[in-house]
Amino acid sequence: MKEPANSLARINVGYICLKKRIFGEAIEHLSKAIRLDNDKKATLYAHFYLGLVYLQREMFEDAETFFQKTLKLGPNLIEAYYELGRAHWFAGDHEKAKSTWDEGFKANKFNPGASAAGDAGARGQGRGAAARLVLTLVALLLQSPTATEVGRVTAVAWPGQEALAAAIAEQADGAKNFPGIGALPDRPIRIILAPNRQTYDSLTRGRLPLWSEGAAFPDVSTIVLLADQPAFRPTAALRHELAHLALRWQVGRRVPLWFEEGYARSRHRSGIASTRYGSTGSSRAACA
Repeated sequence: MKEPANSLARINVGYICLKKRIFGEAIEHLSKAIRLDNDKKATLYAHFYLGLVYLQREMFEDAETFFQKTLKLGPNLIEAYYELGRAHWFAGDHEKAKSTWDEGFKANKFNPGASAAGDAGARGQGRGAAARLVLTLVALLLQSPTATEVGRVTAVAWPGQEALAAAIAEQADGAKNFPGIGALPDRPIRIILAPNRQTYDSLTRGRLPLWSEGAAFPDVSTIVLLADQPAFRPTAALRHELAHLALRWQVGRRVPLWFEEGYARSRHRSGIASTRYGSTGSSRAACA
């Protein structure tokens, strides 16, 4: 390396080696960054990336050690809770995995934008957002909702909403004819019916306005709908959020908010009966 004492450069090289599965070189660069210990952010992520290296190598005890050290250095790094839980799970300790995910969910709940030293570039932001949503989902799934599968769609609902979940999953699985896109790409989709505002806010991390009753998270193939009324009919709102997924998946990157929301609203109004959502009932949360 041109700058052997540059810890940030070393963790970036280590990360590239990790993604290329050149584990020996990844360990060398990341371990050197830890020994240099001349940049707090570099030291934090060196531990985290080493945890990922050992997790991929199925050396779960070593992975657990590095993720635990990561959390000591940066207790708000939500991704580390998620990966530590995975290490526990694959090591066979499912209870410890659930406990770790629950702990991460609570940390995220009280500091939803947290990422201890700041996310390492765009990849950190994407990984962090996905990890935060997954931790929220895991915590809520421990509360005993049920999952209904129809084709590639899994609808998650709480007791009393099973029939609604099945109907929504069927509608989503058969969705087609998005202008300029056609049918949705063939990917799994998760739809969560939040039975109350508190659950909805937990799933969307409290980032949406009070009138919001639907949100799409294309990066993790997830839609959240607020289903807190007996007469809830999700057809228009579901179509709106599916349009967010269809557009993002087709384009392959984020587009300006005004364009994405305008596209989704056009599908909301295209020959679909009005529901209690109205034209502004759904709020884009596609930044996950």
